[in-house]
Amino acid sequence: MLLLVFLALAVVVITLDYRQGPGGPLQRVKDFSVTLVAPVQRGFTTVFRPVGNFFSSIGELGSLRSENSELEENLEQAEADVREAEALVEENERLRALLDLEQSWVVSERVTARVIARGPANLQWAAIIDKGRNDGIRP
Repeated sequence: MLLLVFLALAVVVITLDYRQGPGGPLQRVKDFSVTLVAPVQRGFTTVFRPVGNFFSSIGELGSLRSENSELEENLEQAEADVREAEALVEENERLRALLDLEQSWVVSERVTARVIARGPANLQWAAIIDKGRNDGIRP
């Protein structure tokens, strides 16, 4: 019964508010009620929000654990990638020292050459090009 009374009252208030437009008597009642209810609402929010956050955190605990384990796996993979990259850098430095390269292959000056012949032996992979020492190429 109480529900029907409140429902009818809501319909009447909505109808009156619509017909009065902005600045009518219901607007002043609404402003007054917001002024009264807003501090109470802020108080309830301040008190109950931490409690709600606590219970929602409990509900998310399972997903947080799975996300945590996934992130730990990603971290382990990233650490392995870093170790591999460090090993490659060390290997690169050793090979550059062995080959007596003054600068990285990527930034070295390039000379375009044409292959004019292949090595004569089947057991040797070699190519003869049309550039040489005069062009800055050395073994």
